Amino acid sequence: MKPANNNLNRSQQHPCWDVTRVVLSQTNNGTDYINASYVCGFDQLRKFIATEHPMENNVDNFWTMVWQENTRVIVMLTSAEEESDPSHIRYFPYNQDDTIISDFIVKKDEIDSNSKYTETILYIINKRTGELRTVHHFKRLDWPEDKTPDVREFFDFMLVVNEEYQDLRHEALKTNRRLPGPIVVHGSKGIGRTSTFIAADSCLYQLVVAKTISVPSVVLKTRQQRNFSVPTIRQYIFIHMILHYYLKRNESDQFVYHKFLSHFTVKP
Repeated sequence: MKPANNNLNRSQQHPCWDVTRVVLSQTNNGTDYINASYVCGFDQLRKFIATEHPMENNVDNFWTMVWQENTRVIVMLTSAEEESDPSHIRYFPYNQDDTIISDFIVKKDEIDSNSKYTETILYIINKRTGELRTVHHFKRLDWPEDKTPDVREFFDFMLVVNEEYQDLRHEALKTNRRLPGPIVVHGSKGIGRTSTFIAADSCLYQLVVAKTISVPSVVLKTRQQRNFSVPTIRQYIFIHMILHYYLKRNESDQFVYHKFLSHFTVKP
């Protein structure tokens, strides 16, 4: 990593691998760098981008990445305490005012909120071309860095995120449009909670489709794509808890199984 890019990382101890790094093709600050990594899902290349919560000096690069990659789903995993931390900037409008970030205008449309997560519909307008895109932003505020959320509630959240993503893919195929790009996932540094979400997603789909699973192999593969992934025992155990919950729930209700399996009918 170039020394000039050091200040674009939340932590100097957590740079990303060059081989999987998202390289920005066009920015206004003269760098192609953002601390973000492509990560595969099960049976899908580059299903995710794991990244940091944007900072003041790279929020324009964040939205440049979202636009460049045609991302239509963003997942934010954090805590209420972190959201009030000044270092965790609000990178999209929380009210009806538009946010202008470099080459983009970000507008907030609808909000679907419950006690566990918030889904916000964002409109992103490219000031250079006038093109408008819709982005679905999912935010959870019940996951501090040193804890894990409720398994059942988080499992249902993962299902909601995937359902939205697959609906967008299905609609793009029907209308002969460009498929939505990677799901952008971030916590704070984009390694612990972020990679746990991604690894759990890959494990679930492998279990549903292949009827077998090796959590160590999935975590290792995730680490090979995003440095320092799943760094704690607590997060590693949480992945197993999600899988156990799925298996127990599937014993009495196969709706979830068929729901996940249906996502694999949506192919380019």
